[in-house]
Amino acid sequence: MFDAFSREDYKMKRDMSANTPERIGELILYSTPDGGSAIQLRLEEGTVWLSQKEMAALYQISVSAVAQHLRAIFASGELEPYSVIKQNLITATDRKNYQIKLYRLEVVLAVGYRVRSHRGVQFRQWATEHLRRKAQRERQMRWFCVKDDTGIAV
Repeated sequence: MFDAFSREDYKMKRDMSANTPERIGELILYSTPDGGSAIQLRLEEGTVWLSQKEMAALYQISVSAVAQHLRAIFASGELEPYSVIKQNLITATDRKNYQIKLYRLEVVLAVGYRVRSHRGVQFRQWATEHLRRKAQRERQMRWFCVKDDTGIAV
């Protein structure tokens, strides 16, 4: 559903999927610095979630290569699967529902380090900067939204 695509395809794809019930959370558009392609990232529960297919598109590698990296990451104990994987139900173009696994940002970055591609470096730099700014904004919001004992903002 969220593959790599050109800027021209983005508007059409966004318009086609704007009212689907599967769209929960915020979508962030990651564009490569050269502007050649863009990838939609799901922001839910304060982090980014991608499928294996989306990671393959992001790093320009095959889905089987992503699966191989995931096996190595989990086998080495670098990350625990139960804390970084969630199941998601999607509706495909054939109108059937399918369960897919989504992987947290920590897994996406771990795969990116193993891929060792220029695209991986670009995404890691973007993610670090984007998440740093987001964390700063959230800290500022907490600072200004101090609540009294009744839970009302003062």
